[in-house]
Amino acid sequence: MTQDTSTYYVWIGGSCDYGHKERAGGAAVVIELMEQREQSQTCLNSAESRQKKTKGQLMEQREQSQTCLNSAESRQKKTKGQLMEQREQSQTCLNSAESRQKKTKGQHNGTIIRRDVISDLHTTEFRMMLTLMIKVMQEIPEGSDIVFLTNAAYIQNFDKTPTSKSANRTNSESKDANSLAISCEPQGRKARANSDLILQCIEEKKRHKSVGVKIVQYHKSPLLIETHNMATEAMAKTRKEFHHL
Repeated sequence: MTQDTSTYYVWIGGSCDYGHKERAGGAAVVIELMEQREQSQTCLNSAESRQKKTKGQLMEQREQSQTCLNSAESRQKKTKGQLMEQREQSQTCLNSAESRQKKTKGQHNGTIIRRDVISDLHTTEFRMMLTLMIKVMQEIPEGSDIVFLTNAAYIQNFDKTPTSKSANRTNSESKDANSLAISCEPQGRKARANSDLILQCIEEKKRHKSVGVKIVQYHKSPLLIETHNMATEAMAKTRKEFHHL
C-alpha cells in the first residue's frame, strides 16, 4: 500500500507603491512540491526477499566482506603524504558542500513546480496576496497539504473573517512593511475592506487537508526574496503600461 503525503510549500510575497496616485500592487509565488511516500508493502516484500537468500549467496557476501576488509587494511598503509592529500581533498569537498547548502538555504529541498505573479492598480499588496492565495488553492489538487511561507504577518488572518475589534487592533500595530497594507485602508473600512477575499480563502481552504501560514525571515529565504522581486517588477510594469495608455 502506498500513501501519498505530498506537501506544497508556497513562498509568497507582495509589493505596493503607496507613493503613487494609481497605487499599483503585485504579488508572486514560488511553489515547491515535497513528495514523501510511505511504501510499507514494498519494504515488506523486500525484507521477505532478503530472507530467501541461499547459503551460496551468503557465502559470497562473506567473501566480499573479507575483500573489503583487506582493501581497508591496504588503505591504512598509505604514507603520511597521501593521508595529508586526502585531508586536503576532504576539506575541499566540505567547503563545496557548505557552499551548496548556503545557496539552497530557505528552501525545503522540494521540486519547484511553478512560479506565478499578478498585479493591478488601485489596490494593496494584501489584496494581491490574498487573490493569489485563492488562485493557488484553486489550482493545487484537492485534499493537499499547503503551507504558505512569507514574512508578511498580516496574511496569517487569511481564514479569519475581520471584525470591528480586529480592525481596532491595527491601530496599535507598528507601521512597518507588514502592516502598511492594512493601515493604508481608510479607518472605517479596515475590518471589511478585504472580507470578500477572506471569505473566498475560507471556502477554498475547505477543499484541502490542511492550509496554513508560516512566518519566515526575509533575508534568510532566497525564494521569498525572489517573490518580492517578481511582484515589484510586475507592479512597475503595470504602472508603466497605465501611463502609456
